[in-house]
Amino acid sequence: ERSVARGDTPGQYQKRYPFTGKIVCGKCGKTFKHTIHNGKQAYWACRSYVSQGVNVCSMKPIKDDTVKRLFVRLVNRLLESPSLIQVEQGSPSQLRQLDAAIQDLLRQETGFFRLQLDDLQNQSLWQQEHQGIVRQITQLQEQRAQLLAKNSQHDALQSTMRRVKGPIAGFDVALFAALVETIMVRERECLVFQLHGGLKFEERYTFHYGEDII
Repeated sequence: ERSVARGDTPGQYQKRYPFTGKIVCGKCGKTFKHTIHNGKQAYWACRSYVSQGVNVCSMKPIKDDTVKRLFVRLVNRLLESPSLIQVEQGSPSQLRQLDAAIQDLLRQETGFFRLQLDDLQNQSLWQQEHQGIVRQITQLQEQRAQLLAKNSQHDALQSTMRRVKGPIAGFDVALFAALVETIMVRERECLVFQLHGGLKFEERYTFHYGEDII
């Protein structure tokens, strides 16, 4: 609504902030929204907490700067210990096994389909068997696609990290978009960064007398 009132193009408002749609509440599952406190301090707050209050969700808001500083700390930790993102990927043998299983089921599926056509008396039985084979094929094809996608994401993640030169001093919007899929706020002082490809890293800080100590 604010976007339309300002005459922005569709989607422009939603893309103003790098964390929009990325931060998820660990208590209620809602995403966080950008808010401004006292006209200057930027925060991210759970939508349930903002719209319905603490009785619906007790998750407290988190400073925008704190999320950025935690991301910077995570990146530098990964640069110091590259082995943290050296995960075991799906091997060619796994793909070959999936391909072989899919081909075997396809042969069975063809046979059941012919039986279904030839044996009219037991057509419903053969149809059930045929449908069961089709479901198995679909499941294996999904596993294969997920394996390839995860391998690709891990390769992209490692390639991105190799291009980062030395420890970073400040928040980088492009680097954040390239690395992070979501941020789950487990509790006010604990954020879990999920990277593209599924790797998760927990980052904690201390909230002391209104200040975030990182």
